[in-house]
Amino acid sequence: MDKKIMCGLVTVGLLLAASLALFMPAEKASADTVILPTYSISGRVINQVDQTGVPGATVSNGYISAMTDANGNYVISGVPAGTYGMTVSKAGWTFIGFMVCVDVPPDAIYNMSGRPTSYSISGKVINQANGTGVAGVKVSNGSRSALTNAYGNYVITDVPAGTYAMTASKDGWTIISLSVMINVPPDAVFNFTGKTIWIGPTATIGTSVDKGSSFRQRESRWRTSFASKLKRFGR
Repeated sequence: MDKKIMCGLVTVGLLLAASLALFMPAEKASADTVILPTYSISGRVINQVDQTGVPGATVSNGYISAMTDANGNYVISGVPAGTYGMTVSKAGWTFIGFMVCVDVPPDAIYNMSGRPTSYSISGKVINQANGTGVAGVKVSNGSRSALTNAYGNYVITDVPAGTYAMTASKDGWTIISLSVMINVPPDAVFNFTGKTIWIGPTATIGTSVDKGSSFRQRESRWRTSFASKLKRFGR
């Protein structure tokens, strides 16, 4: 019989036995119960991308589970002798070897690995003139976008693996490195720089002044005034 099927049947059998023990009369249990030795299953859940531990993953042997710590380590204790189908899960992650059979005794050590199903792209948009962050810039990877905060920082989350053309835009600004290709995984970091666009002085009505037009208007008024003076003196 296939080992995965066998370990699944054994796990089900252990669950049934544990359930029957719960309904056994107290006096019967006290007279006939034999205390069996128990063991442990421990190990680490590893990020396949950068080999760091994965915290907050749930590891189970079918009826007892444990959560990995900050370094990705887990320990399942109080495990009776048997063969168990080990599983691991965490939202936003895909794990390799999703179900593996582990035998105890002896105490077992089993490591698992996985990778995020989505990633992030983050960075900062910097003012080329003074090095400060630029707020309110729209940064996009083509399918998702984010606005920079008051310090010029941005984060685009839930990015699937792939290659993306990054762009940044803000009215009145020229962004340098306007379009850059970024690969994920791993999580990517990319900074933009930009500078303001000088649009000239504005008139009181709020429209831009054409310097050439303004000069021609003054020249026309001067010619009209000069012609008027010549006429006044009979020339």
